[in-house]
Amino acid sequence: MALGTPGCISDVTIDPAEGEIHYVIEGEIDSGSFARVLVSKTQPFFSTFGTSDLAELVVDHAVVFLSDGDTMEQLQFVIDTFYTKIPLYRSFRIRGEVGKVYRLSVTIDSLEFVARDTLRAAIHPDAIRVVAAEDSDTLFGLHMTLTDPPEYGQCYCMSLKRVGRDADFQNAPLALFSDDLFNGEVWEAPLFAPNFNFLTERDTYFKKGEIVVVKTRIISRTVYDILFAAEYQSLMTFNPFQNGQPIPTNFSGEVLGLWGAYGISLDTVLIK
Repeated sequence: MALGTPGCISDVTIDPAEGEIHYVIEGEIDSGSFARVLVSKTQPFFSTFGTSDLAELVVDHAVVFLSDGDTMEQLQFVIDTFYTKIPLYRSFRIRGEVGKVYRLSVTIDSLEFVARDTLRAAIHPDAIRVVAAEDSDTLFGLHMTLTDPPEYGQCYCMSLKRVGRDADFQNAPLALFSDDLFNGEVWEAPLFAPNFNFLTERDTYFKKGEIVVVKTRIISRTVYDILFAAEYQSLMTFNPFQNGQPIPTNFSGEVLGLWGAYGISLDTVLIK
């Protein structure tokens, strides 16, 4: 748990046969950056859905407050042009600071949902190397080396952005890990190109000339457990009619989603 701060995970069980609409809250604050919170609705299980319908799922009448223990701010509903064109709630005064506990409250009509997370200090990779793919002189992978601190309980999540190609950072496939097995040791891991389509052939490599920004996030154990459960379900549950496991969240109330405060480091790599 981050800095000894208590946290909780609740399981929200959604029965897809009901066809009900539920709220989804996805929020984050990185060290040195403003908070971003997307509030949306789930789509009924048996409905048709296209990318043009995405804007209709965004909830624009939520009341969102963020507190860092010293300051409270109501987040503004804006088009976040710095990252994506999706409208979301954003802070303009509160930035992420190491050691602070961030409390997010989201009120939709008469329903209030609350979550907390602590922002931990960043840990920088020792090196990120470009490695040529086998039998190719145009495709490359990335290989990261990181020295884990001696204190037990560090959790990591890697995300990537290809400059000029990706509008925002995307979690790297299979790049979520904790120091349960390598506490205080040097950890080495490959970093694959972000691609979430498991039904088609995936291009896991980078192309020569691409510029890749690697974001190393230090996350709390609470957030790690939620992301691990979500990643496991996305990899293992191929049948949409299969009874899924309860969906974890760190929000109070009947809602889906995650609120996380992250210590980050950024590395820019030219693929060559």
